[in-house]
Amino acid sequence: MIVAHWLQSGNTLPITTRNNSVAQAELEKSDRGLILLISHVGCWQASLRHLLSFSRPINLLIQANQNTGTAALLVGSNIRIVDNSSDFGGLLECVSALERGEIVCIMGDRHASQAESSLTMDVLGNTREIPSSPWYLAARCNLPILPLFVLLKPPLASAIEYRFVEPMEVKTQNNRRPSNSDFLPAVRQYARELEDIATEFPYQVFHYSLQKGTKNG
Repeated sequence: MIVAHWLQSGNTLPITTRNNSVAQAELEKSDRGLILLISHVGCWQASLRHLLSFSRPINLLIQANQNTGTAALLVGSNIRIVDNSSDFGGLLECVSALERGEIVCIMGDRHASQAESSLTMDVLGNTREIPSSPWYLAARCNLPILPLFVLLKPPLASAIEYRFVEPMEVKTQNNRRPSNSDFLPAVRQYARELEDIATEFPYQVFHYSLQKGTKNG
């Protein structure tokens, strides 16, 4: 948050990208929507402001009343907050945005609340209940998920690296309603990417509620 506020005040840091060729192509496809999957890694709050350079509206799916600081960082930009505590968890608004060719940005490793649909992800030797919303949207809208890790480069946050992962597809058979079993291959891939980041940058992965065992229900 400190770095994001500092950048918002007009300061700059060098920006580098990795695995950007595929990501660039996906981000420039203004005729179709894109699901951007971010994580509690590095300075994710800085990611959205950089993505504004693609001149596409960005819809950030968060629980707005618990993220007032994040919302304040984005005031005045081409970013819309979609409150996931609204009816249907904000999914209807996200579907509409994707159909308009906009970007929907979702925190992929957030611990899901009891009130929302979730699935189990095995990561870092623990299990974590994560929201199923990005994976459901990908299947529902037949669109890719593009994971992005925003890293602070040593020493002393001398630069920001935008590290993209190859787009992930979620497929269902016979156009049936997607289920958690359809999501698992992509979720496992995402977990491995998160573990690789944690191995390389152990002090930039922020998890507050990793628990042994699996949540009931």
